[in-house]
Amino acid sequence: MKVSWIVDGDITVSGSSFQNTGGTAANLTITGVGTTSNKATISGGGAFVGVLNAPNFGVTISGSGSLNGAIIANTLTISGGASLHYDQALYSSGSSTIGNYAFASWFEDNSDPKRKDVNSNSIIY
Repeated sequence: MKVSWIVDGDITVSGSSFQNTGGTAANLTITGVGTTSNKATISGGGAFVGVLNAPNFGVTISGSGSLNGAIIANTLTISGGASLHYDQALYSSGSSTIGNYAFASWFEDNSDPKRKDVNSNSIIY
């Protein structure tokens, strides 16, 4: 079953308050509408599996919160042990679009000071 929600207000996922029992990101889309004062928060062990399409929202993933799927946001803050995983199964038929949006570029943030090269030298980007 596929579900789409349109939310005009803040979005909060914490603890086990939200469950996508199918576990497939393509089955859930939450579209956040509103102004840049709106925010979405995934925290405290909250696990979001789906697509969060909230181009005006400030999004925070913190604590042990996780997002598995895709996200469009105005700003994104990830802290603590939080995680973000792009679900490549969303990429189908040669299209990289989510709704009316497409990603123009991608980078992997490897700025962790503990990250080392093969000679144990710190990697600086």
